[in-house]
Amino acid sequence: MRKCFAVLTLLTTLFAAAPLRAQTTSDGPALARQTLDALHMTEAMRAALPNIIDIVQKKLTTEYPQYSEQINNVIPRLRVKFQSHVDEMIGIAADTLARRFSSAELSEIRDFAVGTKDPAAQAAFRNSPTGTKFRAMLPDFSQEMKAAGERWGAKLGQEVDDEIKAELRRQGRAL
Repeated sequence: MRKCFAVLTLLTTLFAAAPLRAQTTSDGPALARQTLDALHMTEAMRAALPNIIDIVQKKLTTEYPQYSEQINNVIPRLRVKFQSHVDEMIGIAADTLARRFSSAELSEIRDFAVGTKDPAAQAAFRNSPTGTKFRAMLPDFSQEMKAAGERWGAKLGQEVDDEIKAELRRQGRAL
């Protein structure tokens, strides 16, 4: 599952923890999700799910080669069923960002991410108070999100494994 989180880990290096904000505004989590979207982190998180399922599928077809066809038949349903778990991880990342940045700062980061790629504008953002704060929080946030991603991936992988085995048992297969 390490491979699954390589992309997540790489993208989470875009963030890190600064001191937690005492309060978040009601629009903070929504703005944080928009910021994650603008930074293409939600795409990376959504891309991790098929990788996790593929790893479990390969593991089980190796362990139970006689049931490869049945395992492969269950996989498409599981891809749909477990998609909602991605929103769980995105929510964790968004809540983490919302605690660290004000709504105005989140808006500024989001606007920068979707805005001009002009080097002067990029330098201006990096040197702005929000850009400086954003860069300063990268290492700690990266570690926090890596740990959360590993917990999420392990939990999800176990759920997929359990679901496939339960389906095989329902079909009368002895494991």
